[in-house]
Amino acid sequence: MRRLDLSQRRKPRGIPRRLRSLNYWADRFVTLPLPTPEDCGDSGFWNWKLPVIGSLANHPSPRVRSQCLQALIRAADNLAQQTQAAEADCYVACLIELPYLFGSEVTLFYSRSYYRSFYGDRHALAPRSLAQEYGLQIPAGWVERGFDVTQPEQRGPVEWWVVGQLLESDKSAKS
Repeated sequence: MRRLDLSQRRKPRGIPRRLRSLNYWADRFVTLPLPTPEDCGDSGFWNWKLPVIGSLANHPSPRVRSQCLQALIRAADNLAQQTQAAEADCYVACLIELPYLFGSEVTLFYSRSYYRSFYGDRHALAPRSLAQEYGLQIPAGWVERGFDVTQPEQRGPVEWWVVGQLLESDKSAKS
């Protein structure tokens, strides 16, 4: 269930049950029917938002946030394995928004240029690593890149992180 909780005063109830449900959601990506490029229309992508209530996604506990992030990454990895088996010409990534994880998603890109616009050529928040900060397991051949997207009217810093498949051109450049 995806629900924005505007009353930040209440603690979320049933955290272990909700995290189990989130892990079940991530495991479903192994057999999830892939959307076609025609399903995406002109956008060139398809996304799945983090299916939890806002108070859980934005929970202050690093352990809870880490489990939400790891479920996102596992869902993306399962989706990527499925696209490779289907030999689909697409790219998979997690688009993570910090500190407000509620806006995070798993995205399937059918457009290489659109994926490159998210993925970028640099890691603006280097040497920081989301994997190290939260103890995440990132699949082999994947990369993480962070960007500061804070606007003047925002109350605090906002970061966007892309954890996704390495583009073929970047793989050959590293060799």
